[in-house]
Amino acid sequence: MKATFQSTHLGNECLGCGILEGAAHRTGCKFLSDNKEIDVIVAEKGFDKDKLRLNIGAGNVRYSNCINMELEEATDVDCDIVGNIAKGLYFIKEDTFVEILFIHVIEHIERKYHDRVFGEIWRLLKPGGRLVLGFPDFIETAQRFMNNDYGARWRIYNNAIYGRQSREGDFHVTAMERQDVTDRMVANGFVDIKYLITGINVTMIAHKGEKLANL
Repeated sequence: MKATFQSTHLGNECLGCGILEGAAHRTGCKFLSDNKEIDVIVAEKGFDKDKLRLNIGAGNVRYSNCINMELEEATDVDCDIVGNIAKGLYFIKEDTFVEILFIHVIEHIERKYHDRVFGEIWRLLKPGGRLVLGFPDFIETAQRFMNNDYGARWRIYNNAIYGRQSREGDFHVTAMERQDVTDRMVANGFVDIKYLITGINVTMIAHKGEKLANL
């Protein structure tokens, strides 16, 4: 049996109770999770709840002790839960995961939501928990597109800039660059940020730290 649960939140306002996000919302919203949905999946799959991981936009990739999440349920993906990180995953309790995988997803999300996305990932991670983030570096990709490196302008670099466009949602809607991403991660409470560059792709690893006082 597959468990699929939708968020009731959009932007800074809860679609369920209408309370703006913040301390009052965290204590006053009946829609906030007691993690029953996650407990169902953990029990069904025999996962270790203390070492639980989340793979956002997982597709058919399956890792050990890891819950797979997709934007919508489909027959061609291995999905445990349905949710939209840009709207908020308030059906999942804070401090739930030791690691969140967010590989080649953020470029599909409008830039105006990125701070909210990093804030939500920070909320879901346990203290010291790890974020693994991957995306195509726009500057490197654009340069290779212009140079037509390896004769792959349209076969590889066009897709890396605009997405494969094979289905709805398979479009890249913002340029990603590691310094901008680093700044946003720091502003949202991530520390010990490292990155690895492989061709046009960047993999960043960071850990949940303390939120800056003025945020």
